[in-house]
Amino acid sequence: EKPTQPPRATLINLWATWCGPCLEELRALADHDAELRQRGLNVIALSTDLLQEGAGHDVELQTDLVNRDALTQTMRAFDYPFTVGFADQQLIAALSTIHNQVYYAQRSLPLPCSFLLDAQGRVAAIYKGAVSAQQLMDDLALLEANTETIATRTRPFAGSRVLNVEELSPLVAAEAYREGGYLKEAQAEVERYLAEVMATHDLDQMSAALMGALRPTVAPEITQPLPSASSESDTLTKKSMTTVESQQAAIKTQLVKLREREQLRCYDLLARLAREQRDVAGELVARRKIVELAPQSVAACLALGRCYMQNRMPEEA
Repeated sequence: EKPTQPPRATLINLWATWCGPCLEELRALADHDAELRQRGLNVIALSTDLLQEGAGHDVELQTDLVNRDALTQTMRAFDYPFTVGFADQQLIAALSTIHNQVYYAQRSLPLPCSFLLDAQGRVAAIYKGAVSAQQLMDDLALLEANTETIATRTRPFAGSRVLNVEELSPLVAAEAYREGGYLKEAQAEVERYLAEVMATHDLDQMSAALMGALRPTVAPEITQPLPSASSESDTLTKKSMTTVESQQAAIKTQLVKLREREQLRCYDLLARLAREQRDVAGELVARRKIVELAPQSVAACLALGRCYMQNRMPEEA
């Protein structure tokens, strides 16, 4: 059956036929299938029975221990209303990479374990252990919420926030892809973020695009809502307007500097990815961009010179 509305989210659930808590979780989710579909959730339950115990980067198919056809019949007997299949090595490795980027302790994925993805395929939540249908419905309602609302819901008790909510830069995800060996995915993430950063010129858009790069070391005013003269009362004096304009100018100056720094980070990562993929021409393009942005950097010039030599361009080097 198709969801009652276009999928707003996808739940990737890892389970096994020998895992009691896994089966209990799936039965509970099946009982609430209509409600979950009504909210646009697409559940994909992937069995790890064909993999060795311990879902990590070194998992191997147990083709000599498990009969796939027999296991398929067993899975069909459960008669779950959602998509059911088998997890392979590549998927487990990718999910492990994401998990290890979020959690400091890098351990094998437990069973059951689920990943909630939003409509754009971004990881919204990781559930280690069984997740209830009610928890899923609560989290689905937060998929389009702002960062502050989500942060408030994750607090264990009420209180006031002193520091601003810090969002991760997309480059963090790109680095995780690179470390996990997903070089093409890493490159695509960097290129997407770089295009977004370079295309923003409006203050609010620039602030939103660079929010993941903001850190406490950056002047705190650029993490605050940008002042707007139009939102002030008609009785604002000319002096007040001048103050707002000067604040906007200062904020824009810092955001432009931050944007240049983010571009440098993007091109540096693109250069490393090109080198790891033995794309000499791609690395050369990235190294040139770095020197254009930071012509006074000795390290950048030396790296470009080495790249020229690798391309047999001694005069340019």
